[in-house]
Amino acid sequence: MPTKPSTAPANSAIDPVAVTKAVMEETPELASPLLARGVIQAADDGSININGTTETIHAIGDYILNYTPASNAYLNALVNRIGFVIISSKMYTNPWSVFKKGRLEFGETVEEIFVNLAKPYQFSPSKAEQDVFKRTIPDVRAAFHTMNFQKFYPITVSDDQLRQAFLSWQGITDLIAAIVESVYASAQTDEYLVMKYMLARCILNGNISPVKVPALSKENAVDIATVFNETAMNLEFQSNKFNVSGVTTHTPMSEQYLITTTAFRSTMNFNVLAAAYNIEYAELMGRVINVDSFVDMDWQRLQDLFTDETGKVDPSFKPWTEDEVAILNGVPAIMTSVNFWQVWDNFEKMTENYNGKGLYWNYNYHVWKTFSISPFAQAVCYSAVAGAITAVTVTPETATLPKGADMQLGVSVSRTGVVNQAVEWSVTGNTSTGTYVTDAGKVHIAKDETGTTVTVKATSVADPAKSGQCVVTVQA
Repeated sequence: MPTKPSTAPANSAIDPVAVTKAVMEETPELASPLLARGVIQAADDGSININGTTETIHAIGDYILNYTPASNAYLNALVNRIGFVIISSKMYTNPWSVFKKGRLEFGETVEEIFVNLAKPYQFSPSKAEQDVFKRTIPDVRAAFHTMNFQKFYPITVSDDQLRQAFLSWQGITDLIAAIVESVYASAQTDEYLVMKYMLARCILNGNISPVKVPALSKENAVDIATVFNETAMNLEFQSNKFNVSGVTTHTPMSEQYLITTTAFRSTMNFNVLAAAYNIEYAELMGRVINVDSFVDMDWQRLQDLFTDETGKVDPSFKPWTEDEVAILNGVPAIMTSVNFWQVWDNFEKMTENYNGKGLYWNYNYHVWKTFSISPFAQAVCYSAVAGAITAVTVTPETATLPKGADMQLGVSVSRTGVVNQAVEWSVTGNTSTGTYVTDAGKVHIAKDETGTTVTVKATSVADPAKSGQCVVTVQA
């Protein structure tokens, strides 16, 4: 079973004496020599007592600094055994952690299964005799979410930094910050950046159903709140309109989250929105998540995150065009089901090694994750820009292909606003069932095809009146 991450902020300060006490209790090979020297004391229950004086930290440091195995053991315990527990109170936490599914103990792939509604049939005793053994296969859909993020964050701790740590108890806190805070904060920041980019790309690709709202002003806050509430209530009813795969499902109000830009939130009167939802203000705020901006991105850092070990940038990663910026600027909020997100932690580990020549330790924080969305869960994008398909163009528009050959066609969908850009491919004019076009636009001409020309057509899913085509001449 996955472990669900905690989203509650931890603000308690690090207690360096408590940290050192925990290190000693977790590392008997360190504690024993210090107990023998009387620097620390053992309680009757076996726990360690440490006097929080400056002399005590100096004495602990004198032993650790002058015995290399003790230095290695101390830092290893500090990072791997203590840091994972304590540093969470100091690190930057992903503001969208509520959407994470948890930590996977084993495996790299998550299989998501959805069973669609069964078809209704008219009762008929006469047909029952004929159909008694007929099978009715349920409409079962499956989506696979595969680990697609494997990064590591390096940090170096010098021998001199370790010495500084034992000058005072505050030095222990500073050492923890130097080792752990920066890499943990970096990983959390990158998680948020990837999730934000992923959601924005879903909006631009038309993978989220659009709902038209007027551009926000203080005067029309009630009108916008009414649209939000109407959509939220509609999502509670069974529908196939609000998910990518077109399955029939619903989302209870308690599982709906409203992601709003800070610009929208600073203008919108959320007391009005709470009244429209007919719920308490505090309850509504518990399901409102902020996003700083869908337009402003750290593009260089995102490119680094989407670059593999060979230096190749993932083809799905593309900075916004001017048209896409205009579309995203017109999106004040998105409503998603909590199940829309498929973000999992797969693996975390801190590794270390000591460089004797350079007198420093290298630490590497490894983070593996799965970033994906569910094709079965519901999501709605509120937009002030009207969505429409303006044209569908297939390239090339004409081609010649011999029998038995394949050809990949391209398609370009021009649009305004948030709208589904998917197309459905079809082929006409063929005489053989072996001549076909795939969902990706790959055409195959059968060896027994007798037709002289076939027409391959791409029709907009959002607007079937818009289409493009390629006329293929079949070579004998």
